[in-house]
Amino acid sequence: MVALWVARAGLGPPLEHLCPLRYDSSRTRRRQPPLGKERTRMKLAYNAAVLVLAVGVALPSAVEADDRQVVAVFDIQFDRIKLSRAQRNRLTKFMAEELAIGGVFQVMPPGDVKKILLEQSTESYKECFDERCQIQLGRQLPANKLVTSTIMKMGKKCRVSVSLYDLKRQTTDTLEKVKSGCGEGALLESIEKVTAKLREWGGGTAAEVDLPPTGDDTPTPSSDSKEYKRALNKAWRKLARSVRKGSTEQKLEKYQQFLADYPVDNPHAGKVQKNIDALEAKLERAEEARRKAEEKKAALAAKRQRAKEMKEAYNEAKASEGSASEQLAAWEQFVADYPDDNPYLKTAKRKIRSLRPRAEEEAERKAAEEKARMEKLAKTKDVKQPGTNLYWLRCPIGQKWTGSSCEGEAERMTWNKATNACPSGYRLPTREELVSLLDALSYAEQQEITRPWDWEFYRTCPKSGMCSSMFGKDDLGHYWSSSSHATDSSEAWSVYFFSGVVSHNAKDDDREDYLCEVRCVRSGP
Repeated sequence: MVALWVARAGLGPPLEHLCPLRYDSSRTRRRQPPLGKERTRMKLAYNAAVLVLAVGVALPSAVEADDRQVVAVFDIQFDRIKLSRAQRNRLTKFMAEELAIGGVFQVMPPGDVKKILLEQSTESYKECFDERCQIQLGRQLPANKLVTSTIMKMGKKCRVSVSLYDLKRQTTDTLEKVKSGCGEGALLESIEKVTAKLREWGGGTAAEVDLPPTGDDTPTPSSDSKEYKRALNKAWRKLARSVRKGSTEQKLEKYQQFLADYPVDNPHAGKVQKNIDALEAKLERAEEARRKAEEKKAALAAKRQRAKEMKEAYNEAKASEGSASEQLAAWEQFVADYPDDNPYLKTAKRKIRSLRPRAEEEAERKAAEEKARMEKLAKTKDVKQPGTNLYWLRCPIGQKWTGSSCEGEAERMTWNKATNACPSGYRLPTREELVSLLDALSYAEQQEITRPWDWEFYRTCPKSGMCSSMFGKDDLGHYWSSSSHATDSSEAWSVYFFSGVVSHNAKDDDREDYLCEVRCVRSGP
């Protein structure tokens, strides 16, 4: 029979060549078998018949060996989630790969779905994000089932919903939902959980799969869609009554919950989404108005605080006492601190104009007095140490005061000679009197010094305020004191003005390195 079918199909020799022993209509003579090309055609026909038989036997067994469902995966829909295009593509690709694990489904990834639909000139795919639209397009694919998914943000959490739709029966096989965070890592974990549930469902029956509870009592779309539609309509009527009262946030939460509970085959989805968008816009406007009100309130409070501080500063400047220079400085500081939006600005500037001439006169008078004092001081041969009754000779022994500076060379001598070197009325200062001319070092500076056990260290004369003001910043002498060493009477203390070191030297050692200079002092007046 197969050979006859092959011959009739034109794949082999004529029918009369397939029966070489058949008698013709005249039955007068026996037909001869075909020769040459006819015999070759018979052989080809026989091989073709064998091949058809083999394919016919193999196809049923192949179909029985691979009874898996072909699943087309559409791109995930994202609702109010801010993710980049690359992140969205990674999540969709990850879901397709997770569905293919274990071989339960033959998965047609989103890339192949796009390619097939575009090859069929289905341009609407580019604008197809609704689930109904995706189901219509899915019927054009060589697939048995369709996977549609939505990730919706609800408050600070997200819900991942994945449905498996049977294209032949036009019903939803199963719907799986998982709540998670809205970061990419949390969404990957949720997709992994949802696809695992789908693989469990595909490996058996819905009754055999022991799935964890979803956290609500919402019916799941299945082959019995009547129950799902009844529950949906009941929820819709309840929603319509409940949103008549309540705050905007409460209404928005109810609408979002309704869409999350009934994400597929929902004829009210468009209207609900429109209400959600309107409520979200209302909340955004309210939030913007609240933010502007808070900014206005904060600006008003800052303005009041500034006005309060400005008034206090004005009163302080107004109550300032002292010289004209001090009052002028107070008013000038007030104007510098509050140059704008200052109701007291005109008064302050008028005060400044009136005080400036007086301050200039005071400054000139003080300068003249200081000059006279310095001229008088220059004529004396000694200078008073501030805060004490000590008067020091301006120049060391060996130098002469010219009225403006010391001339000559200071004489260096032993301690025994220094005790008798001062003129009448003057004496050799004690160690403490010499040290009082120098400033003390800070604690940190003292810690950096490695000192002998009984030496002391101070600032140099050029860096000490009192010493430099009395003798100038050029005094770098090494001076004897009248104080002997407590444990060695053959030595006496000396003070280095150039290094700030207080040490002791032998009294009668006349070597050059042990000689010191002499600066004399008297007790006043």
